[in-house]
Amino acid sequence: HTLHSGPGGSHAQLWRIEAAAPHRLRLELDLPDGLGGFPGHRRIAAEYALNGAALDLTIQADTDAPTLMNLAHHPYWNLDGRADWSGHRLAVSADRFLPTTPEHLPTGEVRDVTGTPYDLRGGQVLTRDGTVALDHNYCLSDSRRPLTPAVRLTGASGLSLEVQTTEPGVQIYTAGGLAPVACPTHDGIAYGPHAGIAIEPQSWPDAPNHPAFPSIRLDPGQVYRQQTRYLFSRG
Repeated sequence: HTLHSGPGGSHAQLWRIEAAAPHRLRLELDLPDGLGGFPGHRRIAAEYALNGAALDLTIQADTDAPTLMNLAHHPYWNLDGRADWSGHRLAVSADRFLPTTPEHLPTGEVRDVTGTPYDLRGGQVLTRDGTVALDHNYCLSDSRRPLTPAVRLTGASGLSLEVQTTEPGVQIYTAGGLAPVACPTHDGIAYGPHAGIAIEPQSWPDAPNHPAFPSIRLDPGQVYRQQTRYLFSRG
């Protein structure tokens, strides 16, 4: 199996700046046939655009051979500027999630969150001792859909982030396994476990091995397109 498309995945590549303006940036990347074990020459474009208090991210891709495509943006969020996310409130608009094996692979079961620690539909204040460790895909829908609110994260300071996405799933990672990073943050504090919460819109992981999951196959002539909006507010 593979994580992040292997060590040579798109996160490890040098993207080209194709267009830049004061409030917009377009990056492009070519992945040659066979890189990471995936067929097809794949062309990917990521465009970031500031729209008032929102940051929009649109990702598009195409291929010249049948391949697999499941791109996921990986920002970590901490809305209070503290050493960890304690005191943040997290809400996820999903009634199902994917249980995983000890290797963090989906078992194939799609489980109802009702009555489990994974039920975040009503929101939950996060604490280091009382919150279940998360590195799971939440099932938002069974297919890609129009831009829809999916996750709300609110810091103790009152700053709130709403994540809207077209994607059928979102990976939530509370960074319990994040190794301490020697380089300091902008505030001079080193990153460590639970320093931020990763909110990663995506298709359901391991889809090729589970026919009931939304397909991540991309064929020549098709255009892969996903959109995510990060909307900030206070109070």
